[in-house]
Amino acid sequence: MLFLTYTLLIGEIIAELQKDGITFADKIIFSANHTHTGPCTSELFGTAPEQSYLNMLTSKTVSAVKAAYSNMKVCSTFQGNHFAFNRRYWMKNGKVMTNPGIKNPDIESPEGAVDENISVLAVKQNGKLTTLMVKLCNHTDTVGGDLVSADWMHGA
Repeated sequence: MLFLTYTLLIGEIIAELQKDGITFADKIIFSANHTHTGPCTSELFGTAPEQSYLNMLTSKTVSAVKAAYSNMKVCSTFQGNHFAFNRRYWMKNGKVMTNPGIKNPDIESPEGAVDENISVLAVKQNGKLTTLMVKLCNHTDTVGGDLVSADWMHGA
């Protein structure tokens, strides 16, 4: 059911783009993430999605693709890997500290492993950085319930 919902949604987006003259619409690669607290988009958990939300999602996706297409310019791209590092460390006093300082003698060990597979793609136009895309596997859910959230923690 989930796959069918998203297949239909993507099909709708492609059809709308083709109506607007985007001839490569069926060649676009779609990628999705998830949220624990956003609007329902499938019947996966027993709740039917709101059609008005799916319509808005389609409309905004079509608008974003059209805007990107109309703003295309010559650019340079750069890519790289291994940008990860650990900011949190177990200290000799048994507490965890964020950014304790390079070579701090009170560091016992890193709090966790580092994902060495973080990739970055940078786009420059006229020598100026215009886009930075990062593939980062990180997850947190800080709200719960049915509240809409960015699913990302922030400082209080």
